[in-house]
Amino acid sequence: MKLLRNLWFALAIALTMVCALCACQPKGPDESKVTDLIKQAEDIYHANHNTLPSVENLLMFQNKNNPTDIRYYDEVADYDKVVSAVFTENGIQQLEHSSFQEGPVIFRRAEKVYHISNVIDQMGIVYFDGIDSVKLVKNKGNSYTYQVESRPKGRGESLDDPPVWGEPKQYQITVVEKDGTLLMDDFPYPAVTNEGNIDMEDYILAE
Repeated sequence: MKLLRNLWFALAIALTMVCALCACQPKGPDESKVTDLIKQAEDIYHANHNTLPSVENLLMFQNKNNPTDIRYYDEVADYDKVVSAVFTENGIQQLEHSSFQEGPVIFRRAEKVYHISNVIDQMGIVYFDGIDSVKLVKNKGNSYTYQVESRPKGRGESLDDPPVWGEPKQYQITVVEKDGTLLMDDFPYPAVTNEGNIDMEDYILAE
């Protein structure tokens, strides 16, 4: 009988410890909502920018000092409305200061907004189409940091070929819950290099 009581006592202690450990684990928004937000954020960064309607596509911007140096951009509509539904102010600033190797993702001129065009195969890679896991690693107030594991998806050699999947990679993103809405606050998009940034002030729209 004494042994049985000891076993029950030990079990009760273990159960209490497990419950306490679970209570200490950070809890965040539903993972499916976080996954959806990640995909919305990528869609805005991506050169296809499906949620940003194009006014004109593949506009040529020539370097004023070297006309053979050409960058392609799409004029987009509803930019402020679309990005403010996905990103915090910090996330928008991050987007507007991000550059791919081919040029800045976004730039403004004469009250118009331009998004980099999809002109080479590498720009067609989708990094968060194959999300394998989303794990909450940090929570402070209404801010939640996640470790995301995802497989990049590239184009096949031809339109008829299946997509090419890469090896899983891990990324860390931060979302903020504001008035019941989930917004992306830190999104280190994999294609962003920010090395040797191109200044679009040196480029003019080709006639």
